[in-house]
Amino acid sequence: MAQFSPEILQTWSEDIPSGSILHVLGELDLSSAPSLRTALMRLIGQGRSVIVDFSELRYLDMHGVHTLEDCHKRAEQLGQRFVLVGSVPLIHRILLIIKLHERMPVVDTVGEALTILGREGTAPEWHTS
Repeated sequence: MAQFSPEILQTWSEDIPSGSILHVLGELDLSSAPSLRTALMRLIGQGRSVIVDFSELRYLDMHGVHTLEDCHKRAEQLGQRFVLVGSVPLIHRILLIIKLHERMPVVDTVGEALTILGREGTAPEWHTS
């Protein structure tokens, strides 16, 4: 008998005055990256800034990173802000090692991301503590 396997990645969005927050729960890898891309491109297509909240992400591989980079580039092309929240220690370490913060805004909390959206044109700082 086959066992029920919950989705490896779950996302849900929240509209805020300055854009949208996409909350991400689970594992982001080869099998789940396409669903993240779909969710992000839908939000980007609405013409709003996007915060990607990875505070509940448990795993990230390079397929997920490439998806983030592609979506960030698309948001930039459309003149929209795209901010990543990577507060889980394992995810934080991966993002730091690959220096993703040099290619897109990466912060520790949704509050910091909201501050960035409120400060158009200001480069975010990456916290290594």
